[in-house]
Amino acid sequence: LRSYVNVEKILTSLPDNSELFQLAHKTNKELRLWEIMEDSEGSRKYATTFNEKERYQYKISPVSLTADALDILIYDNKVAIISFREGATGVVISNVDYYNNSKALFDYIWATLP
Repeated sequence: LRSYVNVEKILTSLPDNSELFQLAHKTNKELRLWEIMEDSEGSRKYATTFNEKERYQYKISPVSLTADALDILIYDNKVAIISFREGATGVVISNVDYYNNSKALFDYIWATLP
């Protein structure tokens, strides 16, 4: 699972989300999670709560890269986009080509971040 996430917004809008991801990560030993998140105290604190660092990795994005969407998830040939700009909205795009392009772009950005 690859994710661009704004942890501060998640903690405000979906306070249980952090616990759900940690539970999923703990119970599903196949789940590997890479997150690119905003530079905030909340995101750094959230990232340190994962125990198995070989299956969970994160990088902090520069301010110029921060996404407006609350969360973008890239997984299982799907891309999910979640936003709270005008109420809770989300869309899941199930398209192999879009998934592959999104995954390649994520991996490129991941490789360029310190």
